[in-house]
Amino acid sequence: MPIGIVALFMVFRFLHIPVLHNRVRIDWWGAAALVMGVVPLLLVAEQGRTWGWGSGLSIACFVTGAVGILLFILIESRMGDDALIPLSLFRSSTFSMATVIGVLVGFGMFAGMMMIPFVLQIVHGMDPTQAGLATLPMILGLMIASIGSGQIIARTGRYRMFPIIGTALMAVGYGVLSLQHYDSPLWMLLAGQLIMGLGLGQLMQTLTIASQNSVTPKDMGVATAGATFFRQLGGTLGVAVVFSVLFSRVVDTMAASFQRTDLLAGMQAAMQDPAVLADPANARILEVLQDPSGLGTALNDDSSFLNGADPRLTAPFLDGFSTATSTVFVVGMVVVLVAFVLSLFFRTPPLRQRSAMEEALAEKAELDQLAASQTSTGSIALPVVGGPERDDASTEGTDARPGGASAMGVRAERDD
Repeated sequence: MPIGIVALFMVFRFLHIPVLHNRVRIDWWGAAALVMGVVPLLLVAEQGRTWGWGSGLSIACFVTGAVGILLFILIESRMGDDALIPLSLFRSSTFSMATVIGVLVGFGMFAGMMMIPFVLQIVHGMDPTQAGLATLPMILGLMIASIGSGQIIARTGRYRMFPIIGTALMAVGYGVLSLQHYDSPLWMLLAGQLIMGLGLGQLMQTLTIASQNSVTPKDMGVATAGATFFRQLGGTLGVAVVFSVLFSRVVDTMAASFQRTDLLAGMQAAMQDPAVLADPANARILEVLQDPSGLGTALNDDSSFLNGADPRLTAPFLDGFSTATSTVFVVGMVVVLVAFVLSLFFRTPPLRQRSAMEEALAEKAELDQLAASQTSTGSIALPVVGGPERDDASTEGTDARPGGASAMGVRAERDD
């Protein structure tokens, strides 16, 4: 809350935006339909493993979600420009592609961010504070790549390469994470995080920039919000899916680990050691081992029985969990690789030479000037507001507004 209060003060103190009054309709029905479509699908993605994918609850969620999405599309088509997410935005191939890539990147980002702390705590025995600090390499990589790519974009106006390099680095980072074993050194996990962060830092702002520059000035706000929404939606879906995969997979990997002769030999030797049996730190894990039928789900609710226990007793649990998380990291890598392939065909429009606010004010001034001239001469002429579709191949790199053609043309040639 203190950080939020400081941010709120800065907004009121420094963010001075001229107000342009327009009458709009609030898309209440569209918001309701969106919730009806998204929430049941996210719920079944997380709980379907527990309910059963063919159970009545799962089928109800699938049907409700599908009906909600259909209603949302119908409502948005009726609302036009006042829609929560105007369907006209998707006429731009750049916005559509940026949205799809954003969903996949959000999936990969949040899946990794949620899974890595579990590995740090369970496999490497860290407490929550230590695990939080151990995720700093990802944040460091994200900051370095974000600042660096931002400086390059500001100086050159070119950013098409960043989605390609960013998704490639994310895939490499996931590849490193998928190679983890329970006895792998910690630096491998930290290195994988750093590489993932270097990839993420090149993706967050560039996808938003592409969305903003693919629409007219009046739609930049909703394009930005839409890009953020779909990325968050992909992240939420990613968290639900990867944890569903994890808890489904860990039953099999745990059973396989308890059949490994080397791990079994060490565990049996520990259970025959009087010192191990007398150590209070091993009491809880020894109780868990008394019920072989529950070993596959032993880590689902509470893994604290591993804390301080003899390494020979914890090895099968750690091996089974680590193998299950490797499967999850492979899933994340596949999703990011799909984003990488799409980024190869991603067209990025040139950067605007003026902000959306400046363009809106300029258009308003043109309209006021035209109205004044009509009053004096009695002639009527309507200007074209907003210009042509920005990512149209025949107009990309040009600017219909006065003073914009030369600079935008140079940017287009350099991007080509």
